[in-house]
Amino acid sequence: MDRRSFLKNTGWSFLGLAASGSLLGACAAGSKDAKKIMPSASDLKMYWGDLHNHCNITYGHGDMRDAFEAAKEQLDFVSVTPHAMWPDIPGADDPRLKWVIDYHTGAFKRLREGNYDKYIAMTKEYNKEGEFLTFTGYECHSMAHGDHVALWHDIDVPLVECTSVQEWKEKLKNEKVFITPHHMGYQGGYRGYNWDCFTEGDQTPFVEMYSRHGLAESDQGDYNYLHDMGPRQWEGTVQYGLDRGNKFGIMCSTDQHSGYPGSYGDGRIGVLAPSLTRDAIWDALKSRHVCGATGDKIKIDFRLNDAFMGDVVRGNSRRIYVNVEGESCIDYIDIVKNGQCIARLNGPLTPIMPEGDTVHCKVKVDFGWNREEKYVHWLGKLAVDKGRIVSVTPCFRGAAFTSPQEGETEFHTHVNRILSTNEKETELDMYSSKNPNVTTPAMQAVILELEMPKDGVLTAEFNGKKFEHTLGELLEGSRSHFMIGWLSEAILFNRAMPESCYTVEHFMEDKEPQKDTDYYYVRVRQRDQQWAWMTALGQCGVNWVEDEHIKLDTEEACDAFMKIHDMIYKDHLSPAGLGADDHFNTFISQSETAANVKTVVSMTGPWKYTVAKEVLGDNLGIGTVPQIYGDKKCVPAGGHTFGVSSKVTDEKKIAGIAAFMKYTYQPDVLLNWADSGQAPVHLATMEVVKANPEKYPVAAVNYTIFDDAMILPAIYNIREQVKYVNETVWSMVVQTENLSRDDLMAELKNATDIATELSEM
Repeated sequence: MDRRSFLKNTGWSFLGLAASGSLLGACAAGSKDAKKIMPSASDLKMYWGDLHNHCNITYGHGDMRDAFEAAKEQLDFVSVTPHAMWPDIPGADDPRLKWVIDYHTGAFKRLREGNYDKYIAMTKEYNKEGEFLTFTGYECHSMAHGDHVALWHDIDVPLVECTSVQEWKEKLKNEKVFITPHHMGYQGGYRGYNWDCFTEGDQTPFVEMYSRHGLAESDQGDYNYLHDMGPRQWEGTVQYGLDRGNKFGIMCSTDQHSGYPGSYGDGRIGVLAPSLTRDAIWDALKSRHVCGATGDKIKIDFRLNDAFMGDVVRGNSRRIYVNVEGESCIDYIDIVKNGQCIARLNGPLTPIMPEGDTVHCKVKVDFGWNREEKYVHWLGKLAVDKGRIVSVTPCFRGAAFTSPQEGETEFHTHVNRILSTNEKETELDMYSSKNPNVTTPAMQAVILELEMPKDGVLTAEFNGKKFEHTLGELLEGSRSHFMIGWLSEAILFNRAMPESCYTVEHFMEDKEPQKDTDYYYVRVRQRDQQWAWMTALGQCGVNWVEDEHIKLDTEEACDAFMKIHDMIYKDHLSPAGLGADDHFNTFISQSETAANVKTVVSMTGPWKYTVAKEVLGDNLGIGTVPQIYGDKKCVPAGGHTFGVSSKVTDEKKIAGIAAFMKYTYQPDVLLNWADSGQAPVHLATMEVVKANPEKYPVAAVNYTIFDDAMILPAIYNIREQVKYVNETVWSMVVQTENLSRDDLMAELKNATDIATELSEM
């Protein structure tokens, strides 16, 4: 299928707003005071998946096992999706459609004669909680209602039959299942979406706006519908549904038919969730905390007042916050309200050469082209001689198939892989094919996030050939090389993109409602939180606060961080190289035989108790943080409080607040909080917990460490001040084997400088 080039990848994030009350002049740059109260997202992470794609389990190409293997290489979760039914299949009297009818009905029959059982078994096989999640899903075509995918929470679920999509919804309304429309923009009555059938709520919290079929944002713009099912039209599009007042999130999937879930450029869903667990991902999906991207994993942090993407809130004054991290230079970011662009943020036309010697940047390296029809097998490595590789992001494509064609032969999936990665090199095993036309790419690629000096050299060594360029050269522009001369396969070193190119942060205020229900979303076009370090500082007696900001650029603080590092890489008390939530996920990811256990202890917070209990059951034990560093006990701690403004003077409101407080501070109510792993500071509740320690184990342990608790310093903007430590310094400490004190001290200096600046805002 011919399509627009994906030279510029795009992403979308939607947030709905319920309000009352024109606009363009009402939106202005936000004040610093207003920005200070934006909520933090530091306990959430973007996980990426593909919830709608196909292989030869029904009709399509590629073995199902290869599909799962391909998904593991670049996704966090997947649903490999069989076609299951078409209750109103047309064409019984139309000879043109006989092959289409026979092809589909034959596939449906094979699914019911054994392939569905095989599908469930393999979905179970590949599901690894905390590592890679698989979901059961299957598709129902409909001329009248549009095509839908039923995505289940559980894996071993029945194949539910129906005579229509509406009947399907009714049958499944009490099940944990999402029913999601896709390729929505086709003509009504011809598998385009019928918005009259949309039901708001948990069953359809989001819709699929983009896939290989094209973009259904509106009836104009990028990525036209070019499939033989016809063009797109207005009544099936997302904006049409939003204009009708419907509330839903937007996502993307590949709808790819060559057994390659997550195929780069064909659509992916991003889910903002606290962890890679089935329940966490499911809850985030249900809450519409989702975004969509064509290819690159563009991180979109989009908030309105205290709400995250997908939330519905009320308020006449709206604080709008957008923070985007792309994988290449950002062309522009649109903030859309009610179908109109109220702000466009432009990236640089040409990247500006960054100052200084050491540069943090991203470099995409493409492999492909070629005039010959045969596949090119790329085996080799990318390496740097100075600095380090921070991360490697795969951009792997499957073959460009979207629908079956009469006479088409079965296609075998070539799975691309990252064989290994460290700070100096990454080994790759990939297969590229000839680009089928001048608008549809078939290259393979990876994006390297680098931190290195300008005179450092990036080398590509593949298939007996070696090419290299300094980072300084790549900051000036792209460089390409044929492998065996003109018209042969080639390697492209894309222009190196400094942080200023791929990161954008913007804050504005919209003070005037436009209609009863205003909707906002963001469209981007391109060009963790770990607290163990606080334990180390506290137990080592390090004073890490100066005036109104944190101060970590001291020898004592550096010593404390190095003790954490040495416990991993010298004492081997923890698996090496783990970051973000990986320690906890490794802790709970164990087999029944304990053969795969890599760590038996996880130092974490009580909020993780429920998840750990669900996985480990009676094998879970709870204890206090041990004395592991200095001369005194210390456990990082925090709390949740109720606050009432002194400006509340209305007696009815005061009486209502008092009644709420009276209700809340009852043991029967607060014990629910204790049951989740917290420790309510309420004498009567504490007595119940102490009398029933086995029933409330985390709360009982927490009550024993109050005297050793170290609370976050009571200084302005503290959580933002420590963000750089949590995200950058901590990652360096736990993931860099040959960490030097000089390198660590430099990052601690950066953390201190950032905190100082934040304290002065």
